[in-house]
Amino acid sequence: MTTASSVHAAGSAAPRPHRPVSGWWRQIRFALRSLGRDLRAGELRVLALALLVAVASVTAVGFFTDRIGRAVERQASDVLAADLIATSGFALPEQLLADIAQTDLQTARHVRFPSVVINERNESQLVAMKAVSDGYPLRGSLQLADIADPATVLTDGQGVPARGTVWVDSQLRAALALVPGDSLTLGTAEFTVDRIILYEPDRGENAFEFAPRVMINLQDLESAGLLVEGSRARYTLLMAGEPAALESARDLLDSDYKTDVRVQGVRDGSPQMKRALDRAQRFLGLASVVTVLLAGAAIALAVRHFALRQADASAVMRTLGATRGEVIVWLCTRLMLIALVASALGITVGWFAQLILANLLQGWFGLNLPAPGFMPPLIGTLTAFIALAGFGLLPIIQAGRVNVMRVLQRDYSGMDASAIVTGLLGLLATFLVVLLLSRDFLLSAIVVLGVVAMLCLFAFAGRFIIRSVRALAGPRFRLSTAGLQRRSASSIVQLAAFAMGIMALLLIAIVRVDLLSAWEQDLPANAPNVFVLNIQADQVDGLAAELASKGIETTGIHPMVRARLVAHNGEPVLDEDSDERDERRARREYNLSWSDTLPEENKVVAGEWWATDGSAPPLLSIEQEWAEERGYAIGDTLTFKSAGVETTASIANWREVDWESFQVNFFAVASPAMLKGMPATYVTSFHIDGDFVSTTTDWVRQFPGIATLDVGAIITRVKSLMDRASLAVEYVFLFTLLAGFCVLLAAVQSSQGERIRESALLRALGASHRQLREAVIAEFAILGAIAGLLAAFFATLIAWSLSRFVFELPFQLNVWLWIIGISGGAIGIATAGYLATRRVMHTPPIVALRHTN
Repeated sequence: MTTASSVHAAGSAAPRPHRPVSGWWRQIRFALRSLGRDLRAGELRVLALALLVAVASVTAVGFFTDRIGRAVERQASDVLAADLIATSGFALPEQLLADIAQTDLQTARHVRFPSVVINERNESQLVAMKAVSDGYPLRGSLQLADIADPATVLTDGQGVPARGTVWVDSQLRAALALVPGDSLTLGTAEFTVDRIILYEPDRGENAFEFAPRVMINLQDLESAGLLVEGSRARYTLLMAGEPAALESARDLLDSDYKTDVRVQGVRDGSPQMKRALDRAQRFLGLASVVTVLLAGAAIALAVRHFALRQADASAVMRTLGATRGEVIVWLCTRLMLIALVASALGITVGWFAQLILANLLQGWFGLNLPAPGFMPPLIGTLTAFIALAGFGLLPIIQAGRVNVMRVLQRDYSGMDASAIVTGLLGLLATFLVVLLLSRDFLLSAIVVLGVVAMLCLFAFAGRFIIRSVRALAGPRFRLSTAGLQRRSASSIVQLAAFAMGIMALLLIAIVRVDLLSAWEQDLPANAPNVFVLNIQADQVDGLAAELASKGIETTGIHPMVRARLVAHNGEPVLDEDSDERDERRARREYNLSWSDTLPEENKVVAGEWWATDGSAPPLLSIEQEWAEERGYAIGDTLTFKSAGVETTASIANWREVDWESFQVNFFAVASPAMLKGMPATYVTSFHIDGDFVSTTTDWVRQFPGIATLDVGAIITRVKSLMDRASLAVEYVFLFTLLAGFCVLLAAVQSSQGERIRESALLRALGASHRQLREAVIAEFAILGAIAGLLAAFFATLIAWSLSRFVFELPFQLNVWLWIIGISGGAIGIATAGYLATRRVMHTPPIVALRHTN
């Protein structure tokens, strides 16, 4: 018999206790026990691979740029060889040197300029000359080796080159085959080769100097006759000392010599290196962004398939008392564990991948790279979790909240997430990843929207082409095109992913070469390929006679005055409101020239040329684009300063200049009255058909101090650097193609059940295994060919746009672009698709039909 108290007790025990924390913890432990089984599951292997590719791409770029950045920070003072430097294109004012000498700072000086050396075998070489004073370097140290034993670093006191000796780097030693006892001719003096420069601390500040280094004592500079007033050179004062003294010196330079020198300290870093690092990070980072976005598509497909597969288990857990929150925690924890494993593997792959990047690009920066910091692995891990949350969280939430009765009735319609909501969450995740990488809100938005717009363009074009192929396909390919049409959404996602990756590789590998070839072919056959600089006034007639005797034609030997622009219409170009850009312009040294006649291949487009009889007052002719950019009108006055002397003239006309002619051209050409008495050197250019070295070596001996530049050698060097940079970008874009293959695997995985049923029915109706294999290969080959076709089309369109509107070059259609794009896409994707679907074709029909539901 039941008593009231027992009924009360039973009633009080009926409510289920609230145990959210313990329930959730039980689901987490359950998820941990499921990790091994999850890693063996097909859809989660694809998810892990997609996350791994995204993390590896981000961390490879992150590791490399972080190591470069840390090297710049750690070696900041070494990169300058001082704590503070003041640099000018003119000889440093004596008063400036006297003012700094009265401070408590250590000082040293060096002068850099291009020159030519000649060895005892009469072989010449363009070099980057550097004359250094005692005390150099103030920070860091040179690493030297004896000319007789280049492999052994000297450990004794280094100092600077002794008078009459020269130090060279390994590049020049190899180029001229220098041995102990050799001497080099520099200007009018002979120097004995004494040391090999293995490492120069401040060479990184000028990482893009192509010529090999030659270093002499500063006191030998005058006796060698290498420089005279007006020669093209960079003069640098190095300073080191206590912070207070450095700050005082910097204030002095900024206040009294702001327009004379550019001041740079450790806190400023190296502007050239910062720009190079920033550009490298942006170009390589763009490939990472595309990879993350495509990997996100694979993540979305894999997680959706995972959520559908887990619907039954979720329903069972719900019937056994688990709450919706507990089910969601169980599913999310399993995905988070996969993300952790993928992140660890991706970081490892990224580390090894960046070693190749460092090998390709380290020479640009000239730094010893330290170990990276903790940020790249952290950013890589955050990338995995942000991508997983953005592209995969919504299906998991819906799987946890699905109605149990619907699952038991095999009705999964409630689990289909909104495509718009899923897409927006994916875009938000990609934007957060880009923002994490760039720390620039506007740049992140532009990059993401640009990439998405390109993918949408590929998707719409691909959808149209698939329909057209379906309509035109014959009986042989009808089965393959029917598969593309039935799985159109999945096919379009795959097509867009592969088209983006293939297009990027085509642009970098082929279009870049085409543009360079078009530029070279556009040059006139007799375009100058030799420039001669630093010609002194008393050498002009002799050099002109020498050129004429060899039958070499020039457009003339032109005077050149180096000067700074200090005022426009009487107003200083620098004032209290000037920004950094104005300061750079004010410190820039311009090459001015004078002439009574209009230079060849120049055309006056506004105003009139002055009298050609030498009677013209001080007047200026300004290059049109430069004038429009700076806002210089005809009638305005410009004031230039050279060697401490200011000169002013009115703008008489604008000229149109063909900069691509390789003739000697100037932004500003003056009437002789303006620049009369200014220190000047002369410059000329011409074309030679013979060997550069044999043609020019005698001139260097005959006219000491001149510098001969081989344009062909410089172009070859630039091409080499571009090839390495392009290879690095191509290398990073390989991750994009891997992400595309992840999309393919995820799409095949999500449609595997459908494909197995189709295969079983076709086999039951008499189709052979060979027919099924050919249909699958043809389906993916058609998909790859369409992706390659779109990639080739848009790569060609971009190449035409660059040729027509940016470089103004004649465009030539490259048939190989289309052949490689279409055939490569078809073969590559067909192979990957066949390998991914082999299980489908090997499933016996009876097994497939038995498990149709």
